[in-house]
Amino acid sequence: MREKGLQVEVPPRAQVIRVLMDELTRIASHELWLGAMAMDLGAFTPFFYAFRERETINDIMEETCGARLTMNYMVPGGVMADIHPNFRQRVKDFIIQFRSKVTELDDLVTGNIISATVRKMWVCCQKKMRSRMDAPAR
Repeated sequence: MREKGLQVEVPPRAQVIRVLMDELTRIASHELWLGAMAMDLGAFTPFFYAFRERETINDIMEETCGARLTMNYMVPGGVMADIHPNFRQRVKDFIIQFRSKVTELDDLVTGNIISATVRKMWVCCQKKMRSRMDAPAR
């Protein structure tokens, strides 16, 4: 991989580290979205559960690059520094922990009365909107 503007070659290890950090950031962003979306629907518990998992990612980020939310770890030509010696084990531990929590979060968000009510309302609204779209213009 090349940084085109600078004509610099990115080492393979830096490419892998970038992908790992990007994926951790993506998971953290999805956790934020899921928690906020559930809270918008009136369910507070998923928000706290999602942030618990997100905090684990933020801890890994902080240990690796010194920042929890605003990372400037990726720089032209690679990354600012090599990963922390604990990085591999902490990510493995997170994956094991997170896998067990995905179903729990899914049940909290999709298996509760609030989301069932919202789904019913959405179906009713869609039917009403379709019937209005099919009606002749006045």
